[in-house]
Amino acid sequence: AGARALGLPAATVAPGMSFTLRPRTATAREAASATAEDGAEPGPRLSVLSYNSDGLSEAHLGPRAHYLCDQVLAAPPDVVFLQEVVAATASIYRERLPPLYVEASSPPSPRAPYFTLTFVRAAAVAPAGCRRAAYPSSVMHRDLSLVAATHVDTSVPLLLATTHLESGAAYSEARTEQLRQGLGELRAWAETQAPGRGVAVLAGDLNLRQKEAAAVKGELRVGGGRGGTIRDAWEAAGSEAWSKFTWDMQLNDNLRMTPDPKFGGQLPQMRLDRCYFLAPPHQPVGFELVGVEMLAEERVYASDHFGILSHLPVVAEESGDKRRARARGESAPGT
Repeated sequence: AGARALGLPAATVAPGMSFTLRPRTATAREAASATAEDGAEPGPRLSVLSYNSDGLSEAHLGPRAHYLCDQVLAAPPDVVFLQEVVAATASIYRERLPPLYVEASSPPSPRAPYFTLTFVRAAAVAPAGCRRAAYPSSVMHRDLSLVAATHVDTSVPLLLATTHLESGAAYSEARTEQLRQGLGELRAWAETQAPGRGVAVLAGDLNLRQKEAAAVKGELRVGGGRGGTIRDAWEAAGSEAWSKFTWDMQLNDNLRMTPDPKFGGQLPQMRLDRCYFLAPPHQPVGFELVGVEMLAEERVYASDHFGILSHLPVVAEESGDKRRARARGESAPGT
């Protein structure tokens, strides 16, 4: 139903992609355990990795792409969104990741010098359709990739969207309009689903500044709020300081930069990569940075960006009383 509502053709199943973590505080698993102690039954999660793979930098390009693949295969997330992919790295991802992963996104424009790709773990996510939506305002070959799918374990419908929004401070207006277009796709899809059912995700290198995020804050409610609210995964997970900056030149020295007066004479730190999602509310959300360790031999990071790994709820959790009552065929108190 999700694919038909989006006007998506059948997905072309091909191959695909990558990761590594920094020490962390409360993750999705730990938050779920805390919730379980309070009487709620932890529900299934959808793990989504988004990574600007820095394919435009030729330095150590092959080893960096292989490192991403090593990491993905070692700790496989359900969904992998890649931005700034080039032909050379796409061939590596498509060779390394099958059969664990399939490529779910529609082919990029042959004119695009770099592009986004979406891969899904075949045992976890079943793709049903895909398309790319152009950004009329883009002068940088940017677009919006959309995949309709189903969560295998629960049969919950999914909308998986990734993008690389326009770069640079001068393109703030275009970037904000592109973000609006992406969020609009999530809202339109959600309105075709039963209330409270389905998970929609928009993640990628959004190049977002806080004023741009604030500009769309009033556009995050679905169906006047009756269909839920689109949330920012980092914020929903508790806005931990250690996982805030995804483009952090104070920690990541792949780019040799000098202190910037705009950042108080310091090297820049920005939260450019974000994950917006619509999922059942009142449940724990996990968020981690990925790719925070260097390649052992090359002594570089996989990218100048860190990846973001979000753990999102798929179905509404039920309390212990409700679960036990359901097992007995009774109605739980308060239902």
